[in-house]
Amino acid sequence: MISPQTKALVELSAVPILTNQIETMRTTISNLENFVIKINRDMESYAKVTTALAEELHKVHQIRTHKTTRINDDGTPTYYRDPQSVKGRWAEWKQLLEEGYPVAAIARRWGVDRRTVQYARKRGFQPTMFKQPTKKPRRKK
Repeated sequence: MISPQTKALVELSAVPILTNQIETMRTTISNLENFVIKINRDMESYAKVTTALAEELHKVHQIRTHKTTRINDDGTPTYYRDPQSVKGRWAEWKQLLEEGYPVAAIARRWGVDRRTVQYARKRGFQPTMFKQPTKKPRRKK
């Protein structure tokens, strides 16, 4: 049996206070564990979305297989206008438009003016056969 003096000492001591704090800490730890589980689930779903976005970006950055320009020996760019290159570019532009990409985004990615992509679309993405541009001889002054 506990004496009244011991009982008074226990009531005045820190034991009930510490017991209450321990219970509060247990509740907090339990809440934190649940929060960590939720964060891990969210991170897994974000990882899936991020992976899908990364794959889409990789696909977008790999679309440019037909060069639009080449650099000459003197450092000036020359536009590829041979029929095969034009046909290849236009075919990819058509595919990208069918996938829902806007004209401006395609033009930006390919380094051409948006009106060039619109020109191709207006012609049904069927390039007309044309001659390579030739330089006209300069007139002597």
